[in-house]
Amino acid sequence: MPVPVSVVVVGAGVAGMSAALWCVSLGLGVVLVEARERHGGQLHEIPLPVENLPGHTPVMGAALAERLRSQLTDAGVDVRVHARAELDPRSLTVRLGDGEVLTPSAVVLATGVRRRRLGVPGERALVGRGVHHNIGPDPRAYAGQHVVVVGGGDDAFEHALMVAPHAASVTLVHRSDRFSARDAFLAPVLADARVALRTFAEVEAIEGAARVEAVRVRTREGCERLRADMVFVCVGPEPSSEGFGVATDARGYVRVDRLQHTSRAGVFAVGDVCCPEAPT
Repeated sequence: MPVPVSVVVVGAGVAGMSAALWCVSLGLGVVLVEARERHGGQLHEIPLPVENLPGHTPVMGAALAERLRSQLTDAGVDVRVHARAELDPRSLTVRLGDGEVLTPSAVVLATGVRRRRLGVPGERALVGRGVHHNIGPDPRAYAGQHVVVVGGGDDAFEHALMVAPHAASVTLVHRSDRFSARDAFLAPVLADARVALRTFAEVEAIEGAARVEAVRVRTREGCERLRADMVFVCVGPEPSSEGFGVATDARGYVRVDRLQHTSRAGVFAVGDVCCPEAPT
């Protein structure tokens, strides 16, 4: 006889899959809902092997996501991918995109973070046509291209470091001359003559018709137009926390107590969506 649905977990990244596995081990009926077409969340966006996972030799993100998916299947977790979940504002009723209604005793939000946009003209229109947030598995795909990387953290410097051996030019644009990147990424980029730095520079627009053609930046000296075939926007994450009716901080991260309770009875949050200090 099927176990009644006790918990709905929203989001099938590492945090959501871990929560679902733990709930099943407690004998709870679990439905795991993922809006995207596959499990794994940001694991599919990591271009290098994951080296700091306890108990594992370095493993590619996609391979790790597949191992976790296999665990879910073996544990009998009811997984719905490509399914959006809407939480009723007054109850724990969860409505799925196909019209199914679930009435669990608890909801776990594991919706994670998404890449923050610059919000400048041309950016949205050229996503996928030269504007990207992730380098992908093969930096050689950018051979001979003029690349602009926007940001000053680990992500930006890692992108510059990976693409520099292959691109015709790499320009890293940052709004100040202070960077938050760790030294493991910062030092090699600063020492690499193939990477040009534009500090105290703000992107004003991304230009192009069918594809990216240039990036317009404002510096202390005035406006500058940088030739570009590819723009990597690496300006950090923002939480995917909208629409659940829970308290958040000023940046939108869900507020939780030490037991992961949110401000709504029966609604919990785990993972990056409630971790502003170090979403990873």
